[in-house]
Amino acid sequence: MKRMFRACWVLSVMVGTMVITGQTVFGQTGPFDPKFVEVTWTDEAKFAVISGELSSNDWIGHSPARWTSIPERERFPGVVSSENQPRNVMNGSNPHQGVDLAMFEGQLVYPVGDAVVEKIVNDRERLRKQMGEVILNLDVNSDGTPDNVYMNYLHVVPDEWLHEGMWVSKDTPIAVVSAQMPGRYGAHLHFNWSDSENKITYKTSVMFRHVPEWSFGSDLDVLANEAWVGNVFYIHGTINNFENRFTPKRLPLKRIELYYQKNNTFWTQTPLYMQSVKGTDETYWRFDFRKIAHQGDKIRFYVNGIRGNDDSFPNPDVGSKKVTPYSWARWPQSVNHPPRTPIQFGNQEIDAYEFEVK
Repeated sequence: MKRMFRACWVLSVMVGTMVITGQTVFGQTGPFDPKFVEVTWTDEAKFAVISGELSSNDWIGHSPARWTSIPERERFPGVVSSENQPRNVMNGSNPHQGVDLAMFEGQLVYPVGDAVVEKIVNDRERLRKQMGEVILNLDVNSDGTPDNVYMNYLHVVPDEWLHEGMWVSKDTPIAVVSAQMPGRYGAHLHFNWSDSENKITYKTSVMFRHVPEWSFGSDLDVLANEAWVGNVFYIHGTINNFENRFTPKRLPLKRIELYYQKNNTFWTQTPLYMQSVKGTDETYWRFDFRKIAHQGDKIRFYVNGIRGNDDSFPNPDVGSKKVTPYSWARWPQSVNHPPRTPIQFGNQEIDAYEFEVK
C-alpha cells in the first residue's frame, strides 16, 4: 500500500519484539583505539548513510515550526537534546524519550502532518509545570482516516479552540510554546513519535530523512540513519549539547560497542567496537561482519553509543564523583532503557537486529 511502510512498522513493534531483517556486519576487539581507522568512505557509502532506508513509499514529516514572517515556510530549529540521549537532568526522562527543539516562548506549534487530535492536556496544574500537551493521530497515507501513528507535543499551551476528535492540517497552529516557569526549564518544544498514551516512543528521525537542516534526520537521534553497503553496516552517532539554547554544539560519541549472537548460540559478553570513518568528523561509524562470520550464519546484534564526558554530563566512564544513571544510547531503540551487556538482561528478551550473512 502506498506510503504505509512506517505505519505498519509501528504496529509490528507494538504487538511484539522488534525484529528487523537486513544484511550483514567487522570491528576491532581489545582496547578501544580512538584514532580514525583507514577505511574507504566511498560515494556509495555516503549516499547510503544519507538516504538510509528512505524510499518513495516512506512518509515525509513536516517541521512543527514555521517562520513568523512567512508562516507557510517551514523552519527547522536547532536540536537542544536528541531522542535516546543520555543526559544529566533533574526533571525528565533519562535517556531522553523525544526531541527538544530550541523555540521561544509563544512561538506557534504546527502538526507534522494532517491528523486528528487524539488528546489535549491543558489543566491549570499541568500548565503551571510547563506540561501542557497535545497528541495527534496522523493520516500518513492521505486517505482521510488516522493511521494510529501518534505525534506528541509537550511543554506547550494548546490553542483554546482545539478539541479532541477534530481534524487539523499541517498548516494549522495547534499550540504555542510555554513560558518558563519558576524552578523549571527554559522554553522549548519537546516532540516525539509515540503510541496513543505516549508510553512507547519510536525513532522520530525516520520522518525527517529528507531534511538537510537536521542532517537528514540524524540530529534528532543519538544513533540514526543506519545503512548498508554490501556487508558493511554504517550508522551516525552524535550528541547534541547547547552552550546556550541557540548555539548548537555537536559532540562525537566516545565509542560504539557492539554485542552479537551467532546461530542462536550464546551472546558475546565482551563488546566489539565499531570503527569511526575517517573524514566524517567522528560522527559516522562502520562495522563489517566478514571478519567474524561466514555466508549463511545467522546474526543478531545491538549497539550502544557511549557518551563521552563534557561539562553538562558527568560520565561514570571517567570516574566522576557525580555520575548519571546512563551513559549509553541503544540501537535498536528501546523504551525502558535496557541493560548495557547481554548478561544483564537475565531472562528478558533482547530486542536486536537480525540478518543472515550473504
